[in-house]
Amino acid sequence: DLGNLFGLGNLYIGELGIPFTIFCVVGITNAFNMIDGKDGLLGSVSFVIMFSLMSLIYINGTSYFWPLIVSLSILVYLAFNLSLFGNKRKIFLGDHGSTSLGHIVAWTLIYLSQEIDLITPASALWFVLLPLTDAFLTFTRRLRSSHSVFEADRRHFHHLLSNNGYSNITIVVICSVITVLGCFLSILFNLFMIPESLTFYGYMTLLVILILLG
Repeated sequence: DLGNLFGLGNLYIGELGIPFTIFCVVGITNAFNMIDGKDGLLGSVSFVIMFSLMSLIYINGTSYFWPLIVSLSILVYLAFNLSLFGNKRKIFLGDHGSTSLGHIVAWTLIYLSQEIDLITPASALWFVLLPLTDAFLTFTRRLRSSHSVFEADRRHFHHLLSNNGYSNITIVVICSVITVLGCFLSILFNLFMIPESLTFYGYMTLLVILILLG
């Protein structure tokens, strides 16, 4: 069930839901892996997403503690990743850790939108605003330059910020703020029951504008 994406009623895709779900989970998982390029970046973005979901669950009075467990786990990781206990105790996510976080977030969004209907499917796009949009824009730039979409490069958002002289901590803050804004909007969409079509068209409009801006 993709929700009322186009304002014409809920869009049910039947058995196509299985390959579509797999495609979405793999896509989000890889999108999270793509933004794992700075200490604390992916951990901070993931924490904001899970904490926002936890906040929405609390506001709705629903008993579901999974986002809380994940949020606390990420905080412990960030303490070591950002060297709060010294460089000798520093740890990293690696590809397995980054894809695992993406996998966890993807399935949490699916569960909340499909099993308990706490969020709308369209609002899930705004929770993962940064990694999803960065992936779309990166693929677009690769196609424009006649490169394979699967060929790694340094054209991700955090790379562009780094190339423009921003420090690592500033990049983490900027990406976290963008994620906070996306999650805040998504929470508002769900609390005030904004039509799903507006939520979907809003994201698509933002994406098209960013693509046109290059």
